[in-house]
Amino acid sequence: MQRETVDLGRPKHLTRSWLVAIVVLTVAVTPASFADSNMQAGVILPADQLEWTPVAEGSPIHVATVWGDRSEGESGFLIKLPAGSKVGVHAHTGDYHGVLIAGTWIHIEEDGSGQDQELSPGSYVYQPGKAWHDDWCKADGADCIILVHQHEKSDFIPKEVPAE
Repeated sequence: MQRETVDLGRPKHLTRSWLVAIVVLTVAVTPASFADSNMQAGVILPADQLEWTPVAEGSPIHVATVWGDRSEGESGFLIKLPAGSKVGVHAHTGDYHGVLIAGTWIHIEEDGSGQDQELSPGSYVYQPGKAWHDDWCKADGADCIILVHQHEKSDFIPKEVPAE
């Protein structure tokens, strides 16, 4: 079978000229210090070397920052919820992406969706910022460990429950 080619009437040197122009333009707009200032060595962090700290004094919920600075802006961190724990209705200023690493997670939206859905390791949750939700870790299993990525600083805004 013979391939058919179509000649668009473009000289071959024009194609090479465009390629050279793109390379030159890329080099021209890339800061000279890019390689020095933005490149970092790789990171290997074994699980037994994670620094777990309580999210608040006396809290059973712990966090281990993996990259970034949770108090300043973009970061990735692990949250450990003990089996059987319920976080309580809360929100965060910014959106987050969460992937369950261990345990059985129940993530409940303000409208109640998710309360009957048990998430297994590998499950993903996108939580919009400023939206009320709750998180539970099922009691009859392992602690829940969730990898969270936020583009904004990490915060926790508890929903005030009216006094009875």
